[in-house]
Amino acid sequence: MRALAFLLAVLLAPAAPALTMDQLLVHGRLGSAGGVAVDGNYNFTLSLFADKEGGDPLWADAVYDVPVTNGIFTAVIGKTKPLPAQLLADNDQLWVQAKVDNDPPLSRVRLYPAAAALIAKAAATLQCSGCITPAHTSFLTGCDEGQVLAYSGGTWGCGDAGDTKLTEEEVDAFVANNGYALSGQLKAVALSGSYDDLIDTPALAAVALSGSYNDLTDKPVSAIATVASAAEMEAITTPGTIVYRSDVDGFYARTSTQWKPFLLAAVCGNGVKEVGEECDDGNTTSGDSCDADCTVPKMWMESAEVRWYPIKYPDSTWSESKGVATCKAAGYRLWRDEGGALSDPSYVYDTNNTHNLGGHDIGYKVNNAVGGAQESHTGTWLIFDKAWSESIKSVSGASDGQTVYILNKKAHTSTYETEASYTKVTPNAASVSYQGAANEAISGMSFAIVLCSNRK
Repeated sequence: MRALAFLLAVLLAPAAPALTMDQLLVHGRLGSAGGVAVDGNYNFTLSLFADKEGGDPLWADAVYDVPVTNGIFTAVIGKTKPLPAQLLADNDQLWVQAKVDNDPPLSRVRLYPAAAALIAKAAATLQCSGCITPAHTSFLTGCDEGQVLAYSGGTWGCGDAGDTKLTEEEVDAFVANNGYALSGQLKAVALSGSYDDLIDTPALAAVALSGSYNDLTDKPVSAIATVASAAEMEAITTPGTIVYRSDVDGFYARTSTQWKPFLLAAVCGNGVKEVGEECDDGNTTSGDSCDADCTVPKMWMESAEVRWYPIKYPDSTWSESKGVATCKAAGYRLWRDEGGALSDPSYVYDTNNTHNLGGHDIGYKVNNAVGGAQESHTGTWLIFDKAWSESIKSVSGASDGQTVYILNKKAHTSTYETEASYTKVTPNAASVSYQGAANEAISGMSFAIVLCSNRK
């Protein structure tokens, strides 16, 4: 069982463009017997009666598959069976009754006309030609009898019935106030749409017509060129040009009068010797052929013929062949202090027999250096005190108070593979302490330095 409640009925509603003049639009609410709104599609039979109860239907129509959502529906009377206009004209009131599917008919609801239907009904009763006066339409504007709706200087209002013609000024004012322009006020481009009819057209840049690089403004910097010599570079004179010189691995920029080099910051440890670097062996570790700051290892001692450099010894046990290999890897040779060939790839020899740092003399030399003095028969010690302590720690990797072995070849002659001439020192914050010297096999070293050499 369903209950039906019509919410609104409109006769000939102009707001429903799907309707024709012989149809009515009806809105309603459909619910179950318990008052719960229903959903779905339903078949309706809609009938019109002259009275609320009794009598035969004046008209009936079947409307199928009417959508109902949350109980709300809209149905069209006369959709399948046209509604006679005379039926509406002959009855001051009509009652609509709905029957849903096979349920019993629901209570009738009065069908009220809309305002437009009232006007249509009044017009239908007119039996004259030209007998409509302003009195028939005064309800639309509120004008008095004898007045009509008129436009006056920018607004609409009531005016005399004889004043129905707008002046040219009034038309102009109406157009201007509503965002329109008269055709005489339009520029030529509004009618033609042509670029040629524009005024103040933008000027094209010269490059748009020529396509030439020379007509560009704010030209980009010229492409980088590569040259192999200073002569090739000097042959280029265009200011702003940048070149890469492969012969010196550097970049240069051309001013109006000369070439100037790019001063690029060197990157220590990249394996490339750059401006500001003394060396670059591909790492930032001291104790090899190049120190951590990309400077050549600092000499500890120098004679008239030879320079001695400290190089980190990589093992805890001494062997003369490993000492030779360590020096050679850093670009130096091991000092031997006895006659030999100047071209020997492994050793630097003393060719004038001045007894420079041979054998246990390393101990004398280091001991004197700790006290800031020189050993008379050997080369000049160059680093003392705090600077020497920092050099020892930098090369060996030791810290303050740790023992460091300074190694050299044993004796002046022969080969001693497993024995060394060495001395022990302890670097401190501002000085170096001497710990003794010996000529013997040595192992268990945590930090060690071998003195390597080169001839001048």
